[in-house]
Amino acid sequence: MTTPVVMPQMGESLSEGTITKWYKKSGERIERDEPLFEITTDKVDTEVPAPVSGVLERILVADGETVEVGTVVALIAEAEAKASGDTSGHFRGSHEPKTFQRKTPARTTSERIESPPKFSPAVRSLASELGVSLRELDRLRGGGRSGRVTKRDVERYAASRAEAGASRYAYQPEAEDELVPMSEIRRQIAEHMVLSQQISAQVTSFSECDIHRIARYRDEHAAAFEQAEGVPLTFLPFVAEATVRALKAFPIFNASVVGDQIALKKRIHLGIAITLDEGVIVPVVHNAEEQSFIGLAHSIHRLSEKARRPGLAPTDVRGATFTISSPGMFGGLMGTPMIAQPQVAILGLGAVQKKPVVVDDAIAIRPIMVLALTFDHRIIDGSTGFRFLEHVRTLLENFEHPER
Repeated sequence: MTTPVVMPQMGESLSEGTITKWYKKSGERIERDEPLFEITTDKVDTEVPAPVSGVLERILVADGETVEVGTVVALIAEAEAKASGDTSGHFRGSHEPKTFQRKTPARTTSERIESPPKFSPAVRSLASELGVSLRELDRLRGGGRSGRVTKRDVERYAASRAEAGASRYAYQPEAEDELVPMSEIRRQIAEHMVLSQQISAQVTSFSECDIHRIARYRDEHAAAFEQAEGVPLTFLPFVAEATVRALKAFPIFNASVVGDQIALKKRIHLGIAITLDEGVIVPVVHNAEEQSFIGLAHSIHRLSEKARRPGLAPTDVRGATFTISSPGMFGGLMGTPMIAQPQVAILGLGAVQKKPVVVDDAIAIRPIMVLALTFDHRIIDGSTGFRFLEHVRTLLENFEHPER
């Protein structure tokens, strides 16, 4: 039997990926979980393993081509499947293939679904959100398979339309300028950041947080904690625990906008922004509401190490419902983080600096960290944003001992 290999989804807000390298050629043998190809998105570069063992029968998407999530990119002939009696197909992933129809376990590669609609519901929804008419969609040249219009095509068109209005301000390179092309991940980040600004009404609120209790605890227990747990004791688990508690108290921040409705999410999947040489990626601590302080410390450290090897799997960067970013680790006093769609808020952590503060009508020197909360003003009022930020600040300042 033949098993399709599909483009995996590397993040909730991503609808496509670009194949950068095939590790096998057509006709070559491959084992299950052996790296088959490499993809890049604005979230991460990663290797995609083979879902089954067999022979790579056919490559359907060439190097450098961008396709939608769920698109069949290759076919693997399972030469040993019948002998073992396994007819499950070992299909992985949450998306059914968009190219092939599962009529029987022994289907052939010629069994294809009927011609899909001209524009997918996701494309129509995004076009409506960005103010792109169906007439404009009809004129677009699609970058998907068979010329289909993808979400990326719509995003690019909307961005180019906005740029056209300001074309008179575009810089014209001079002879001595050095023109350096953007990397694929840098280009995708740029597109998604512009799109995020177009979608959300983003507002940022700030607060100063006295973390002397946490700093003192960390100084006194860092060595013993690392010896006992095998991971360093950083500020992030303290902030992560306080954030999870605040999200439970203010569920509107753990949500997404769906048309004129609000989807309140039961699970808290905490994105932790990590900066690498090639850009920023956001691995996800899934079900953070179920984890203790020590569990959060382990999860954050594990994901950080995997990101730097690199070794993140598709599931490691998928499904974040709220994100924490730490520009302060680079010395930044504060910043205005941008929301990662389809989330509605992000918390930025500034640098920890010692400052004179008034404590009981006396001057004291305390370690102060600036908290920056960017939220979607479409569904979150300013007062609610400040209440959430104040809740996080209060939890951090009144820290006594981490919950195990």
